[in-house]
Amino acid sequence: MSMISRDIPPHPDIDQQLGMLLSALDDGTRQWRIEFEELGELSTDVIAWQPFSNAHSIGGVMLHIIEVEKFWIHDVAQREMINEEELNALSANLTNVDDVAWPKPPEEPMAWYWDQFEQVRARSRDLIKTFTDPKAFVTMTSLNRQFSLRWIVHHVVAHEAYHGGQAVLLGLMHANLASK
Repeated sequence: MSMISRDIPPHPDIDQQLGMLLSALDDGTRQWRIEFEELGELSTDVIAWQPFSNAHSIGGVMLHIIEVEKFWIHDVAQREMINEEELNALSANLTNVDDVAWPKPPEEPMAWYWDQFEQVRARSRDLIKTFTDPKAFVTMTSLNRQFSLRWIVHHVVAHEAYHGGQAVLLGLMHANLASK
């Protein structure tokens, strides 16, 4: 039996620390996306399904992942302000994760959600590649806090891993309930 080896090399032509974090972000996405594909074709009803009133849904979690990546990398790190139209499209103004208040997501196919996701990720990759100093701090005066660029990218990695797992679990929960 041959040995299977896995590695995540840093993205080339970028600071090695940020390149490693970007590679981790892309690899994490690849992993939970594969798990989604193993669930098969999900109907728009399944994507919008909420196990209880105002709960998470696959679509809602996907939009939240997109919004948080856009907020931290595009808005905070690069000052590309998210406009009201973008916030509405992502249901960000209606979602309150701390109080478990998730609106019903758009009844769109999974391909639509992945398209939204990939558009933001492509821009995130481009922006991260422009970061020259991973230790540089960005100040959020409204919060009286500073965040290093490497913390921002790490936070997006961790956030997506957390919610990506939730989205897959929601798909598994629905499949389990439907089979009973």
